[in-house]
Amino acid sequence: MLHHDRCHGFGGRHRRCAGRVADGLRRRGRNRRRTGGVGAMTRNRGTATGVQGSAAGSGAQQVPASWGSLRRWPDIESPELRAWDATDQLLLEHALAQVEAEGLTGDRILVLGDRYGALTLGLIEAGVRGVVTVQDSVALLTALKANATDLNIDGFSAFTSLDEVAEAAATPDGGFRLVLWQLPRSVAEVEYWAVALRELLADGATVWAGGRDKHMTPAMNKPLEHWLGPVQPQRGRKKSRVLKVSVEARQMDADAARKVLSPQPRSVLVAGSKVTLHGDARLFGQNRLDPGTAFMLEAISDHDIDPEPGQEVVDLGCGNGTIAVWAARRWPDAHVEATDDSAAAVAATLRSADSSGVAGQVRAVASDAGEHLLPADDERPPDAGRPDKPYSPRLVLVNPPFHQGAVVERAIGEKLLFAAREIAGRGGRIIAVWNSHLRYRAFLRENIGQTRQLGRDATFTVTETRV
Repeated sequence: MLHHDRCHGFGGRHRRCAGRVADGLRRRGRNRRRTGGVGAMTRNRGTATGVQGSAAGSGAQQVPASWGSLRRWPDIESPELRAWDATDQLLLEHALAQVEAEGLTGDRILVLGDRYGALTLGLIEAGVRGVVTVQDSVALLTALKANATDLNIDGFSAFTSLDEVAEAAATPDGGFRLVLWQLPRSVAEVEYWAVALRELLADGATVWAGGRDKHMTPAMNKPLEHWLGPVQPQRGRKKSRVLKVSVEARQMDADAARKVLSPQPRSVLVAGSKVTLHGDARLFGQNRLDPGTAFMLEAISDHDIDPEPGQEVVDLGCGNGTIAVWAARRWPDAHVEATDDSAAAVAATLRSADSSGVAGQVRAVASDAGEHLLPADDERPPDAGRPDKPYSPRLVLVNPPFHQGAVVERAIGEKLLFAAREIAGRGGRIIAVWNSHLRYRAFLRENIGQTRQLGRDATFTVTETRV
């Protein structure tokens, strides 16, 4: 279950810190709160513009009344992005029909990958309480909990992984009978979750798995059929489609399952240091060395850049821990803070640090854009979990994303760079690598500080910015 001492997100402090990170977006005219642009970071009660209690247009299918008030916050917001889609609608319709037919109670239902609460809260609104929901992303789970609070809805348990569900003994006797699953885009990640799901499901259970037509491929059927059971495609709607998977009793190949869930770590040499990387299909790049990250670390080494004596180093968006582990090995006297929105990424970073012999130097925390490292105000330390740690400028290393799932949007990377500015603090430095076509250099100079280029090739650009 999500514990805020290690997975930071929903709460008053998060709202204050997120508001500061969003200041730059507001100044650039992007943050127009509920009715406005990308990157809105403050929450208000009420109904989102353009979203009603039922789908617009004559003959449209009904949707839960709560969906009209769902927010994406603290994820990227803009007028063209809403907090539910036709896939949520299809999944919920199939689920409620099965609940009625079989008389299922909420504790027999698992929701996987619910992004902003449409599925979880839609079930509860229909009278199905006790639902278990799993979401790896701190930001998306924060959005779900924030929507539940704003709508005064409770009656669910939230976890960041299926392992946590098992550890908390939240699996019903005999296993879950019904699963609603917003499919990831990667076939490898579909297989990961299919394997992880199997041990928690009852024989004869039904998995309703859906996604947008453009993101689903026939190749996804193979791991679903192999690990769970027969797949029956259902009629689509509004460019979304759902698969019905009927779970069969079968003997699982333990060795094959272990290779999917826990791939062997990979050791690589990067910028003069050997690092051992862990990671499964839930992570971008899994246990491999990302070429952009490698380019940044080589640039740091070529320019002989070091943190100031006693200065903390931050790996913002740590993924499999490559940057954090490399920094700890290159600067053995430095403390390294690693953070990522993904709980799976944080777990992989901790394993990478341990295998690389630097576990004592690296702390990894799951949080949205490193919000736990932001000072709550001018008088308080940046991390309430370490009140003895005075605030001082930091060296922040970041490889900002430029997409969130299917959405390609500059503001996603800008949000992380604004967070890097707050985390580094006045006098701190930010070293960033980004795809050259994004042209972040002018943005960095305008919004963060004096910026110089450390390296550039046909694909990547590395810059150093002084806050």
